[in-house]
Amino acid sequence: AGTAAWFLALSFPCVLVPARACPDDHFLLGASLLYAMLLMRSYGGKAPYVFAAAVLTALCVVCNCFTVTFPGSPQALSFNYVPTFLAGIILGPFWGLAVGLLGDVLGAIVHPLGPYLPLIGLASALMGGIPGAVFRWVKGNDYVKLTVSLLLVFVICSAGLNTYALYAAYAASGGKTFWVYLSARLPM
Repeated sequence: AGTAAWFLALSFPCVLVPARACPDDHFLLGASLLYAMLLMRSYGGKAPYVFAAAVLTALCVVCNCFTVTFPGSPQALSFNYVPTFLAGIILGPFWGLAVGLLGDVLGAIVHPLGPYLPLIGLASALMGGIPGAVFRWVKGNDYVKLTVSLLLVFVICSAGLNTYALYAAYAASGGKTFWVYLSARLPM
């Protein structure tokens, strides 16, 4: 834990400097955070998990600020998958659920993209819980586990819960059925 703490302490000031000033240091920060989380996983107690979950939740909030919205459409391209997936894979299903849900709620508070939709919050939580469960309880190759996780998250969260939440919020009153709305969203 001492080595991980030193890596974090040395690379943390780069967050305060714009990316164009020290782009290599931002890579160092990301790499050292991942290294710190991997090191902390080998130590007992809940404090390392809480620390790693807090860092990944903060990354979810930052990723929410960089969500790309498409004009005239409720669809958006979000980068919250990355820290939420990492939380589930590295920390487990419970912490993945917590990071996904907290990252979505805090991201909606810090940078709202419209009304808060609780079903999208549930989908964000499952984006961390599903990979955590797959990596914890499914036997096999890590590439197979990642592929299964991605497929399950796509079907359950993206195509299922997110599409239904957006349909209920925006398109249900327009006369479209859920299946028409789903077919329009699948290419995304």
